[in-house]
Amino acid sequence: MTTPMHVNPQEEQLFLATLQDCLQTDNTKRAAAEQVYQDIPDEKKGILLMSTICNTTRGVPIRSMASIMYRRLIQSQFENFWPKYTPEQQMMLKKELLTRLIQVDDDEDIRKKICYIVAELAKNLMDENDQSKWPEVLDFLFQSANSPHSSLKESALIIFEAFPGIFGSQAEQLTQIIHQIFLNCLSDQEKKVRYTAATAFAAYLKDNAENTQLMNIYRDCLPPFLSTITHSLANSDDDTVLKALIDIAENTPKYIRPAIDEVFTLCLHAMEQKDDFEESRRHLALEVLVTLSETASAMVRKVAKKYMNKLVPQLLEMMVDLDDESDWSTKDIIEDEEDDSNAVVGESSLDRLACALGGKTMLNYILTTVQTMLRNPDWRYRHAGLMAISATGEGCHKEMAVLLDDLVNGILVFLKDPHPRVRYAACNALGQMSTDFQGTFQKKFHAKVIPGLLSILDDHENPRTQAHGGAALVNFAED
Repeated sequence: MTTPMHVNPQEEQLFLATLQDCLQTDNTKRAAAEQVYQDIPDEKKGILLMSTICNTTRGVPIRSMASIMYRRLIQSQFENFWPKYTPEQQMMLKKELLTRLIQVDDDEDIRKKICYIVAELAKNLMDENDQSKWPEVLDFLFQSANSPHSSLKESALIIFEAFPGIFGSQAEQLTQIIHQIFLNCLSDQEKKVRYTAATAFAAYLKDNAENTQLMNIYRDCLPPFLSTITHSLANSDDDTVLKALIDIAENTPKYIRPAIDEVFTLCLHAMEQKDDFEESRRHLALEVLVTLSETASAMVRKVAKKYMNKLVPQLLEMMVDLDDESDWSTKDIIEDEEDDSNAVVGESSLDRLACALGGKTMLNYILTTVQTMLRNPDWRYRHAGLMAISATGEGCHKEMAVLLDDLVNGILVFLKDPHPRVRYAACNALGQMSTDFQGTFQKKFHAKVIPGLLSILDDHENPRTQAHGGAALVNFAED
């Protein structure tokens, strides 16, 4: 092992003992060790951390912790300690980091953390003209990205993802080379390389979101990027690639335009895999479509006719996924529905889609499905139908205003529904409409709505529904 600079063996042993105690579960011991660590001067700390990371005879947990602490040190104290090293010491430290990454047999998690240290150091070694003061790291990136070793390709891509601006002012003249790296790695034989390339690519596009010309250069990376997502859905539990698609939908949605049909088809198919996929994965696929609708609504409206008749019923079906809790209506302490439950995700997605795409695009699909649900003998469908009307008012305001008479008369019926949670949902819809259609709603419907909600206040057996009727009355009166 090469040590970046002289480390006193005794000091090193003490330092290792301190790091070990920082991993303790005993709060007193840990706090004492953290204080000892804080008191070590930063420039010495940097040397000792580096020495720990590089010593492969140490255990993975301790090297892993040293890697995290070294990255934090660079993030928060760079100006305080780095200039105190001589140019030779700085050179040794930089060289040692890259040397560690070339050791392809090292622990995968440690290697990843060292990549993050390299990215952080590279970020801090950019001068005011956006020129890198660490040219060797760029050589390392290019050589590793073209290496036959998949772990080296991965390392290059992880550094690139953590710091997409690593090429600084040279980025433009290196466009062709960077483009070729992405094109090759997105089609690599190793799936890990492809998956890492996909997340790095999303980070790179985000970093260059304003550069339309660059987006055009990278058009040919879209097919391998999408086939990488398809592969990850079919062959892996790894959702990082799907999350990369959400990042692109959020930051550079226009990049997806040539493949909008493919993206909708892919995500709808993933949402339909109820037996094969975890709920969280189906929610991510939905998030791609909702995010795209929010960031590129005009683009999505053009294809909405093809897909909303599939997407809207899926959302409403998610809203039906409720448990019948026997003590629901008498619970005193209400636990919020989990944010990641199907019912919550379905309802918030419907709300966001309605706001993003508007009533002309959305309302018909929603009402068609809701009308069928409200006739269903299963209370969960009637509940979901009414909650859907609540969620839609804000986004489809103009189109719903014309239908208010029919909608209100339809909802009032459910204040007498045999199930307390359906009555609750009817109160919810009326309360929400009082806010969304404030003024008009109160003038037109007070004679029907107030007696209806007052009748709910007599429901002493179901205090939770009763309270919601009261809340809806407050909403009604607020104007």
